[in-house]
Amino acid sequence: MKSFKNHFRFFAPFISLVFLLQSCSIYYKDNLSPREAVETERKVRVTTNQDEKLIFNKLEENTGSFYGLTKKNSGTSKKLQKMGINGSAQGPLYSFGLETLKIKEVHAKNYTASTLATIGISFIGLVAVTVAIVGIALSDGFFDGDSLWAY
Repeated sequence: MKSFKNHFRFFAPFISLVFLLQSCSIYYKDNLSPREAVETERKVRVTTNQDEKLIFNKLEENTGSFYGLTKKNSGTSKKLQKMGINGSAQGPLYSFGLETLKIKEVHAKNYTASTLATIGISFIGLVAVTVAIVGIALSDGFFDGDSLWAY
C-alpha cells in the first residue's frame, strides 16, 4: 500500500496535467442563420427545438438545402443516426441533411476565446499542481526516508 501511495504521488501531477490540457470549446453568443453559418466556415453548434445540441465541423449549402459535416463516429453522428437521419460519406466526414431538424439556434465557434481559455485553465492547473507539490515537499517530508525519492 505504501508503494502505491509513493507511486501515486509521483505520477499524480503528470496525470493532472494531461487532464488539464484537454481543450474546451467556446461559441459566440450571437445566433446565426444557417446561411450565415455556412459563410463563416467555422465549427458550429446547432440547437434543435428539442434542446438537442449538435456539433458540426461546418455547415454547407447545396441547392437550397443545408448539410452538417461531422466525423463518422462523433457524438453528433450517433445522435443523428438515433433520430433516424442517415448521412453520406464526404471524404473523412459524413454529411447529414438538416431539413428534417427543427433548428432553434446556430452558434459559430470562437477559436480565439477557446484557445485562450484552454491556455488559461492549463496554466492555473499547472500552478495549482506546482503549489501542491511544493506544499507536500515542505510540510510532510516528501524527501525523507519513507518517500519514493529515498530508494
